[in-house]
Amino acid sequence: MILRYRLLLRYGFGTTQAWIDQKLSDEKFVAEARRRLSDLGWFMKCLKEPLARLANKQDGCQGVFWQGRYKSVPVLDDEALLATCAYIDLNQLAAGMAKTPEESDRTLARHLEALAEDVSSVES
Repeated sequence: MILRYRLLLRYGFGTTQAWIDQKLSDEKFVAEARRRLSDLGWFMKCLKEPLARLANKQDGCQGVFWQGRYKSVPVLDDEALLATCAYIDLNQLAAGMAKTPEESDRTLARHLEALAEDVSSVES
């Protein structure tokens, strides 16, 4: 089975900027930190590199781990956000790993179902 991850990130530059301004005084470092924290490609590099090294060591090979499967797509409005969330949630269905979103262990529907059960058990 091919294992793939879909990751939807939301980050606010204002929050990052406030933290950097409070914690750091070196302007050169602050500028580099701001550039990196607002760069999804840098995040993916930091995520992929240790995984690639581990997988390559276990498999006894060299080379790119995810081989260009990573794609960065800006989600600029609510319509694009809904489309992206639907794509992520329905991906396991399209792959035949689940028949309904509720049966899938990695969908918003499953998460909301579990949350509703938790809330109802607390209220009883």
